[in-house]
Amino acid sequence: MPANQPPFLDPASKIDQPTFDAYSANWLKIVSEGGEQAALDACFNMPDTGSAAVARLIAVSFTVAQIMEVLSAPGIAQVRARFVVNPEKKAPNFALVLYAVDAQGRRQTSYYLSDYQSGMEFHPPIVDVELPDTLRQHWVSNWADTKKFPLSRQLFATSYGPLQGFNFSLSDFMQPLMRISKDDENLSVLLGLHTFFGPSPDGEAVMTTFGLMVQTPVSAGTADIDDPSYDVAAPSPPAP
Repeated sequence: MPANQPPFLDPASKIDQPTFDAYSANWLKIVSEGGEQAALDACFNMPDTGSAAVARLIAVSFTVAQIMEVLSAPGIAQVRARFVVNPEKKAPNFALVLYAVDAQGRRQTSYYLSDYQSGMEFHPPIVDVELPDTLRQHWVSNWADTKKFPLSRQLFATSYGPLQGFNFSLSDFMQPLMRISKDDENLSVLLGLHTFFGPSPDGEAVMTTFGLMVQTPVSAGTADIDDPSYDVAAPSPPAP
C-alpha cells in the first residue's frame, strides 16, 4: 500500500469518470421514452422467492469509510447522489453513486458506488425500518406496495425529464455519521415513493415521485424527528 494512502481507503469503492458516465447512461436509457420494462424490473425487483407478491429493493448501502471520504474533501458544499445501473451486479442492479461538489458545483471527490462489496446489500423488512415519523414511513410503504404502485417509468418522470438523482446538504450525511460508533457499519439510503395531487393537462391528478432518505443505522439509535439527516433532498433535474 502506498505510504500516502490511509489504510481505510478501498480503491474498489470508487469508479472512474468513464464508468460513471456509462452506468448513468444505462439508467437514462431505461427510464427514458422507449426504455424496456424488463430492464426497469431488473433494476428494482428482488429475485423470485415463491411469494405471490413481487419484492422490491428498498435500500442501498455505503460503508462508513466511503461516507468519511466524501465528507473529508475541503471546500465541499453539497453531496450529490446519482442513479446508475451497475451491469456488474446481479438483479436488482440499481445503485447510487455519491460524490461531493463545491459551491460552484465542481466535483471535489471521487465517485463512490453503493453496494460494491459482496454481501454488503441491506434490505430490511418494512416493519423493521426505524423512521422518525409517519410521513417517511408512508413513503417507504408506498414504494414497497408493488400492487398499488407497479414499477413504471412514470415513477421517475419529472416535467424536466427523467429523474437522475438528488442533491443533499452535508448535514444529511454528517448527522448519521456522528451516531455511528463502529467503522465497519454501513449507512443505508432508503428508497421511497411520494404521492400527492398535482396539476396535469387533464386537471388535478395523482402524482407519484421516487425519493431517497438517509437512514441512521438502528444500532446507532433513532434520530429525533427534526434530525436534518432525514431532510428531503433536492431532485435532479431541475437541480444540476
